[in-house]
Amino acid sequence: MVVIKNGEIVSDPISYIALDEWLDLSINTGGVLLSPGQSLEPIAKYLEQIPVVAIEFPTFSDGRGFSTARQLRQEFGYKGEIRAVGHLIRDQYLFLHRCGFDSIEVNDENAIQEWQTAMNEISRSYQTALDDRLAISTLRQRQQAAE
Repeated sequence: MVVIKNGEIVSDPISYIALDEWLDLSINTGGVLLSPGQSLEPIAKYLEQIPVVAIEFPTFSDGRGFSTARQLRQEFGYKGEIRAVGHLIRDQYLFLHRCGFDSIEVNDENAIQEWQTAMNEISRSYQTALDDRLAISTLRQRQQAAE
């Protein structure tokens, strides 16, 4: 397994366990793995202590993880690492990043080159999101104001 974090391939010293197991521990340390559709409420009061929240994608067509990441960032103000794990495809890279994910576990090391290509493939966006990209409409307005 390889981890891409903030656009860079990194070693992976962070571990995580399933939410139910994490909650059962008397000392809640380490990262948490959320399955699709799991509520964030049980970990809300612990978010400042959790270094990584891993969100599972059981199939590439299950988009609930995107909503979970966005909810973590916007509604809960989570500042730690959000990691996508499971069945992901390179076409999802930009969407993962724009929803608040910091890192992605890539299980197929032969696909690393494809993921690296995906990181730089699209440079403009039509909508605003949680990343720092400006929407095309904003860029056009700025260009017109400068003329």
